[in-house]
Amino acid sequence: MRRLTLPILFAHLVVTIAGAEIPRDETWWPKASPLPQPTGRVIRVSTVDELYKATRGLEAGTTVFIADGVYQMPARLEMAGDRVSLRGASGDRRKVILDFSKSRHGEGIGIRDGEGALVADLTVRNVKWNGIKISSELGAQRV
Repeated sequence: MRRLTLPILFAHLVVTIAGAEIPRDETWWPKASPLPQPTGRVIRVSTVDELYKATRGLEAGTTVFIADGVYQMPARLEMAGDRVSLRGASGDRRKVILDFSKSRHGEGIGIRDGEGALVADLTVRNVKWNGIKISSELGAQRV
């Protein structure tokens, strides 16, 4: 009888915790070193359309800075190219949110065809499978 009680109790706890907003004190978390300023081309975007347009056909060394806000993403966002970066402009991951709840795909950001891609200072939420998919079989290396 104990065998049945524990899994049921555990399942209840997982559901309860997963649906709740849990306040977190992040002051003790280690801080990452600040990222260097980009040396290549810089594209600044502030809308979903601008973001998709900016990530199409990225030149090597390009950085896309995303303005603070919540972005309702309609589909997977593809990144390809050597040393390409996708970053929140403010440097605060809580201020740039890519929300894929209305996406027709199960993944958020897809990285392929290039070495040294970087995704930083943003939040990816509401994806079905992979928030950031690194496709090494399609040439993504050293992400």
